[in-house]
Amino acid sequence: MVRVPSNHLSRAVGMAQSGLRGRGASRALAHVPSLPGSLLLLGGLLVCCAVSAAGSLSSAAQQQRGVESLLDNLACVDSSPAVAPLSGSSWEQLRCVDAAAVSLLSSRKAVQPGNVLLMLDIDDTLIASGGWSAVMGKSLGGVDDRYARGSDYPGLGSVLFLTALGPHARHSKTGQLREFAPPTNVMVVTARPNLSLFRPEHLFTQLSSILLRGARQIMGEAAPPWRVGSENVINPVRALAGCGARGENKLAFITKVMANGQPIGDSFIDDKTKYIFVGDTAERDLEVGVGLATVASEFMLAHFVHVIHSHKDPAAKQSISSPQKLDEDLLNRAGAALQDALVGAARAAFTAGRLLKEAEADKSARHRAAPEGLLGNQSSSKQKTSFYDTLGNTSRFGIKLGNTLVDAISLTYEVTISADDEDGPRSCAQLSARQAYQVGTLVGDKIRAILDLYEHRWRQSYARFRGMDDQAPTSPPRMPPLFFVKCTGVKLRVADDVKLSSPLGEWISEIAGASANSVRVRFRGNPALAPGSELRLASLKDGELLDEVGTPVVPYVTSVSAVTQAYALGLVDLTDVVVAVRKTFEALRSQGPLARPARLASLLDHQHDLEALLALLFPGGVAALPASVPARVRAMAEFLEQVLQVQKAFIRRAAYIRASPDRMASCVREMEAAADLHYFNRVKRERANAAEKSAGPSFSRNQMLIFTRAFAEIACEYDVEIASVKLAGATELEGLSVLLSRLVRQLLSTADETVSGSEGAQKEKKQAESSSRLRASAGLVNLAEKSPRDKIDESPSTGGGAACQLSEEARATFAAMYETFCSAVAPNVCQLLKSRLFDSGVFHDLLFLAQERAARNLKPLRLPHLGRVLFADHQTPEHFQSRHQKPAESLIGAVGATLDEAMKEQAASGFLFATWPVPDSSSRWKHVAASLQMVVDCDLFAPPQQ
Repeated sequence: MVRVPSNHLSRAVGMAQSGLRGRGASRALAHVPSLPGSLLLLGGLLVCCAVSAAGSLSSAAQQQRGVESLLDNLACVDSSPAVAPLSGSSWEQLRCVDAAAVSLLSSRKAVQPGNVLLMLDIDDTLIASGGWSAVMGKSLGGVDDRYARGSDYPGLGSVLFLTALGPHARHSKTGQLREFAPPTNVMVVTARPNLSLFRPEHLFTQLSSILLRGARQIMGEAAPPWRVGSENVINPVRALAGCGARGENKLAFITKVMANGQPIGDSFIDDKTKYIFVGDTAERDLEVGVGLATVASEFMLAHFVHVIHSHKDPAAKQSISSPQKLDEDLLNRAGAALQDALVGAARAAFTAGRLLKEAEADKSARHRAAPEGLLGNQSSSKQKTSFYDTLGNTSRFGIKLGNTLVDAISLTYEVTISADDEDGPRSCAQLSARQAYQVGTLVGDKIRAILDLYEHRWRQSYARFRGMDDQAPTSPPRMPPLFFVKCTGVKLRVADDVKLSSPLGEWISEIAGASANSVRVRFRGNPALAPGSELRLASLKDGELLDEVGTPVVPYVTSVSAVTQAYALGLVDLTDVVVAVRKTFEALRSQGPLARPARLASLLDHQHDLEALLALLFPGGVAALPASVPARVRAMAEFLEQVLQVQKAFIRRAAYIRASPDRMASCVREMEAAADLHYFNRVKRERANAAEKSAGPSFSRNQMLIFTRAFAEIACEYDVEIASVKLAGATELEGLSVLLSRLVRQLLSTADETVSGSEGAQKEKKQAESSSRLRASAGLVNLAEKSPRDKIDESPSTGGGAACQLSEEARATFAAMYETFCSAVAPNVCQLLKSRLFDSGVFHDLLFLAQERAARNLKPLRLPHLGRVLFADHQTPEHFQSRHQKPAESLIGAVGATLDEAMKEQAASGFLFATWPVPDSSSRWKHVAASLQMVVDCDLFAPPQQ
């Protein structure tokens, strides 16, 4: 609905009234405009309203782009931005440090190789919830609807493995890992109760499979058996008490583990172990991570937080409260006053008046503590207030990586504890688990509000993608900012009130203690990053700044942004980044065909993160690299740009299918129409002219249409996958093998039909089909008996020889239809298959893959033309997803299965995640291998004779 501006309405009403006052009723009626005139007047009014509304929206959009440009165009103090060609407006000047100053592995925490324990959440962190948050009004594990429920996040296992290695190095020439120690098995810290319904045995099997797959993506066959070694304990009653209780339970468990310093299960822990907690923003993992950084900063290495939101809700925010909320310190003190009101109303009134005076007195001090660049460049008081509320009492700084900057935000805070006596905590490390979680809640609210300010870095849309494509960006794409949190001290405030002694009073006191009213946080600017500290900051190295800014909180959206943030913190090197990116996109493609509307959200997130990575590592792209750059670095940049182009092609196709759901059917119909037109205009004419000399082409119109439809169903739906098959994932390669085998069977069945309708011809056809089936069966048996070495030595380029099992008539018919298809119907399809599959040797690898799977070879397979090693995954993701989407079936049997289907149908309405067709048995793989072998033996897709 378009809201009509009041000035337009009043003007129209005034004109109508003045017109009627100067005339009589009859003359007024006579001058009433006709129906067309009324419509014209109404149309003009609506146009004016629409223009006004559009102008308001355009102004708001320009204002938002200005804010984004200001946040993204960065430069060090007294210097120009590193991306000056992209900077069409002002930029923010930050105090900058070298990346070595925040390197976690060279800091005083003395991280030992392999002695980093990862503490991992499950839902929306290791596996996706699928957005099943609206089923029966309750959440079923999370809100992330970018992936199918139960699917793992592409490439995350490899990133986790790299971070768990701790200090490591790679060989300068081979790139192989050296000087490393195998990481300890991870600890699962989840809000799921310790019940088989929520923690089934197959869940941990799947989690270990994800971790092992990630280790193999980095180390190949030499990967250690990395898996889940231990898990937390949470009481079912505690789990049902709410997000806060579950978060507090997580924090209490982890702090107890850190204090004990003893192995738990198969997870090695000692007094020198460092910890990385990985969670998401949907539950209270952010608050847990900040609480751990507050109470155990000497043990906490970092907190990685997966920034997620419901894509079904375009207005979803990371902050829980309103963006225009009051200052946290004022709210906390007002909360303390409210708590005092439980004891005496008079004291509460006095306290409230004092708080108002203090708030007015602190206004100028808070203004001085806010980032001066942001406040000084805003044009409206509303924006100033928004920036003040969000970034007030924080310190922004830049981390220099080569010629580019990573922006970071330091949150330094002092904790005040309200207690009834003097036996409370005196330092941050002495805070209880409940108090640490309350601190995490208050600081987490601040971080969430800042994340909302940087919304354009973690929330992507196709409209933004098109806008970036249509016009040059005013600022480079960036990752979410890094946060550094540090507790500077604890103040104990002893209340003068008399403690309530009644049972009701004790209960009220306990409830009040569970809230944030007994714990307050006061943010202050970090003095280490104050004006005038530029020279000192420039001299810092070896993680020295971490002692002053605290523990990093690392927001990420995809595995690409996770490994990029880890690179900025010194946890991984450049080779690690490129390897993790390659494995991420291979895993993303393995989840299913990407050119689908359901995949659009994840495609956009990966595309943005990849562009941000390119802008960080290679500003200006490959074209801007100097001639002296090493060939290895140039190859990395070229690879990333190639992946980015393929990613954009998938995005455009997915968006087009979302807008035109019948695109696939239309593509097939167009190709069939081309074949039909060619058959009538040329083939039938040639047959009529050559009736006396030959019988003409030995195929009918129906045969040609079926032949064309078989090609069209592959080309129209999987052309982007085939065109970029060199970047395909493992499961995608298996799926393409199956699809090509189906194509071959359909084409051969069409070519084996005879045009003649005589009884003798039909009899000969049946005999030939029977003989062909017998020979095919014998071929399958022989195939199973061959050794892998024999199959490797058999080159598929036999040129069509003695091993072909087709009759001469069928081969001739196939060749004639294929030549017609390639010359007149769809020559681009034939060229695509020839260049991407046959000339490149990829088809040889697909045939070898099918043969090995048919022979039940579960060892790693080396595909020479693709340069890939495939591992057989005993715990297939598809099998786990199927079980994970039916949580009640194993508990209450058939009734539970019915309930699962109802929940799945309700949650999955509106989206569908297609997967690759992969055979589930060796016998099915034998059929795939036999079909692909026919292509080689009969030289079916040989180039048409000129």
